[in-house]
Amino acid sequence: MSNILEPIGYKNDSEQDGTRYSGGAYSKTHSAVKGYFYVLFGLPSLLFTNDKYSSSHAKNHLLSNAIQFTPHSDAQINVAEEKGLGGTTSNFITGVTGTTDFSLTFRERFGSPVYRAISLWASYMNPYLGASTVAKQFSGDEYKGICMVIQTKPVARGKNLEANTTEWTKDDLLQVYIYDGVFPTINPSSAFDSSIEDNSLMQLNVPFKFDGTPLSIVTDGIADQAVQVLNNMEVFNKTAKKYTDLLAKAQNIPSGSK
Repeated sequence: MSNILEPIGYKNDSEQDGTRYSGGAYSKTHSAVKGYFYVLFGLPSLLFTNDKYSSSHAKNHLLSNAIQFTPHSDAQINVAEEKGLGGTTSNFITGVTGTTDFSLTFRERFGSPVYRAISLWASYMNPYLGASTVAKQFSGDEYKGICMVIQTKPVARGKNLEANTTEWTKDDLLQVYIYDGVFPTINPSSAFDSSIEDNSLMQLNVPFKFDGTPLSIVTDGIADQAVQVLNNMEVFNKTAKKYTDLLAKAQNIPSGSK
């Protein structure tokens, strides 16, 4: 007779079972959870210079304030139909059609760092003259960048975290997209509409264009690259330090010191 205190559940993974039941204390599976993502940009150096708005500052503000990501639309398989005797039908693949748009929503901060970054990126064309006053060759490398979006499990990794010395691995990844030839298609001035009856928090919804087809987690080498990026950026370290400092200060409260 089995121990009544033992957890109830299948002892094998649900992926091996046609019931699709994934519960129980022995389950090794978990439904994918959305909402944990990181956005990293490579920005055109012609526009982001240190005397205006440095590339490193812009990338940090875009990373730390991205709150929603809408990927490109699903690629559509193009099909041609062929008729046979008696109305029989065959279908054949003739190509594939994809879109070249994605969008990001950012929350804005006082000082408008996100708006400043996107506005500067969109400033390649002078709206007053209808032409570029900063272009040297008027070529794509002067205004196009790269965007990597990494979606992960809801886990905190980092070799310098207080209670966790585990680094990121490919098993932590949900999806990875690398978009090439990226640039914003708006200067989001409309986000600054105001009303005395509306004290909501400001958000900027920014659509982007890209070239070709994005690389993804199924592309050879992309998962390894994403893991390397996550381990190098130490995404949780600043927040972890805040809690460590808070804990140290809290221990001094009974003595009346700060």
